Amino acid sequence: MTFGRMVCAALALTLAACGAGTISDTDAKSRVQAILPTGTPVSVAAVDEGTTPLKQVLVKMPGDGTILVYLLAATGELDKMVSTQGPFEYEIAPAGALSYTAARTKAYAQKDGALEAWKYDHVDGDYEFYIRVGAQLWEVKLAAKDGAVLDVVQKQAVD
Repeated sequence: MTFGRMVCAALALTLAACGAGTISDTDAKSRVQAILPTGTPVSVAAVDEGTTPLKQVLVKMPGDGTILVYLLAATGELDKMVSTQGPFEYEIAPAGALSYTAARTKAYAQKDGALEAWKYDHVDGDYEFYIRVGAQLWEVKLAAKDGAVLDVVQKQAVD
């Protein structure tokens, strides 16, 4: 668990202990609609990642791609976005971060192949792109703020 996730987990537990509870499913959908205005929130589920309660919102994007958006259940703040179902042709502009399209272009500059999945981690401040070149899967990790390459590694599967 990263330091950022520990701080978020501590905040979530503190708010829950103070009776703040969790955001409603309707509020989760509204918040996600603001983050992904061209998408349609389809469903909401409560999930836990370690000690952090999250709201997972499935969003249908234009062209039939989907994105899972994770919000901190206590505050409704963005935790991360993950997509494993393309097509991945859409525009997303997370606050304070490089746009998805600009980040994807930088990832393709490292490994030019077929995109199989991507992840934006708001708390950790990075993008991960999983690109298949021939039979080999590569993870290209970029700093979300400026697109600086953090790592390029071979993977057996998307993680």
